[in-house]
Amino acid sequence: MRLPTVTRTLIFFVILGFLHSCKGDAEIEIAPDFQPYVDRFVDEAAERGITIDFSDTGLSVVFRKAAQVESSGVCRGNHNIEIEKLYWDGLSDAEREGLIFHELGHCELDRRHRNDLLSNGEWASRMRGSPIPDTLNAVINYSEERRDYYIEELFNEAVGEPEWVNRREDFGDATRDTTKSLANVPAFEETLGLPFSADFEMEAIIDIQDNGSWMGFAWGGMDPADEIYVAYNGSKTFVIGSGSRVWSTMYQKSDFQLLDDRINKLTVRRRGDFYYVFLNETFIYWFDYLPLASARFRSIVGSQNAPNFMEVRVHRLSN
Repeated sequence: MRLPTVTRTLIFFVILGFLHSCKGDAEIEIAPDFQPYVDRFVDEAAERGITIDFSDTGLSVVFRKAAQVESSGVCRGNHNIEIEKLYWDGLSDAEREGLIFHELGHCELDRRHRNDLLSNGEWASRMRGSPIPDTLNAVINYSEERRDYYIEELFNEAVGEPEWVNRREDFGDATRDTTKSLANVPAFEETLGLPFSADFEMEAIIDIQDNGSWMGFAWGGMDPADEIYVAYNGSKTFVIGSGSRVWSTMYQKSDFQLLDDRINKLTVRRRGDFYYVFLNETFIYWFDYLPLASARFRSIVGSQNAPNFMEVRVHRLSN
């Protein structure tokens, strides 16, 4: 029996309304640890004219029920994200944001892994992922100015290369006034002895001796969780990083041939809003200036066989 036209129309609209209701009531389950980062993602989208509320797709962001440390997180399709708790607990705020944004990039923005590099050798996208070539390191510096680029690229894959890839400084472009000097010490803990507003330079010439562990220096924090540091080890791995309450690892390079087998000079120069890092007077990296929490300046010595800090100096810069 064929229903009257009016009846068929009414049934159609009832079904449409039911489907619309189901669509608007899609299940959303976000563990409290992840809610601030999901909110940030939604806010960043809104700033770019993109409305995201997950009412049509639902969203689940939860810790894995069983440990699986091989993967920090995964989007299992249909907006179901699982995060490895052991990994999460060791991340800084910036790293946690980056991880959630990466997984939402998969689930909500339909992004796939992108493993190409910028012209200065840094990753071109927050969506970099496995497999990562053995010659490259997984670290993404997700701080300050770099963060702005990576979020823009997340929502707009066609964005151009950022200007900061060309930022650098020549080692010789500095006029120095030495304010602190030490020689031939196995370790040290000093103060910078400068106003926090000053431009300055820290440097250490280190003889590795019998030390195969980490060596370098740290500064600017009340304790290791606040500090920034540069360090390397006897296996020629070089790291620029910070404590867990700041940005964590910003740069890491293994088998770094610029490192000498015995004696190396580490230099960090604060210039306005940026730090510039030199290894053996060769520029290798810059990162954003972080206001100092303290004037502490100390050695990093990672084993009982201390290196020899042949020379340690702090300079105030006048140009």
